[in-house]
Amino acid sequence: MKDFLEKNKIAFLLLLLFLDFFVLLLGYVFGDKAIFNLDIESNLPTIYQGVKIILVSFLTFDIFLFTKNKSKYFWLFLSVAFLFLGMDEIGQIHENLPIFLNEFLIPKAIQNPYDYLNQYGYESTTWLPYYLPLIGIFLMVGGVYIVKFLKTNWRRASFFILGVLCLVGGILVDYLNTKPNIMFQEGYYRLVFWEESLEVLGISFILFFAYLYFREVLLIKNFLCGND
Repeated sequence: MKDFLEKNKIAFLLLLLFLDFFVLLLGYVFGDKAIFNLDIESNLPTIYQGVKIILVSFLTFDIFLFTKNKSKYFWLFLSVAFLFLGMDEIGQIHENLPIFLNEFLIPKAIQNPYDYLNQYGYESTTWLPYYLPLIGIFLMVGGVYIVKFLKTNWRRASFFILGVLCLVGGILVDYLNTKPNIMFQEGYYRLVFWEESLEVLGISFILFFAYLYFREVLLIKNFLCGND
């Protein structure tokens, strides 16, 4: 395992991409089977994606524990963000959060985020208006820190940027394919496939970004232990 971490960066990325391709292929070819359907929760694609997201959280938390400079808080931020995303992916939080907020936290006299945007013509997935502030915070915090990473190692940072762009692209496709005139119409599942493909690849690129820094942390740990 140690030799793998030290020498096979590209192998790790290729393994991720192979698994991504395999899971997406199963969803595309056997979409009529619930266990492989990309538009259904709590099945193989969802669990696979959830495990990857939580792995990002674990790796970034380990990096946070070992990092001494101010960038450690970026890793803590990523760990918390992706732990929430992983729980959301596996537990379908985004599907139920609007109902919970509307029933228990948002006073009936106040418009909820969906109804507020709906009066300006928004007609799409219900969860997105509730998550827009969180998405904005993630992009702002991530953007501030990634600029610093670009100055020191732009190749590593490019994987994070590519991953975030894929995730944003997946959100935009989700916005399109849940519009009333598109959802469950001809071509809908094709859009679902591209949405899931962008999200799956996006997490893989971010996981690889975290792996590169985790690998570096592991090497430093081994070096220090060897000099004790």
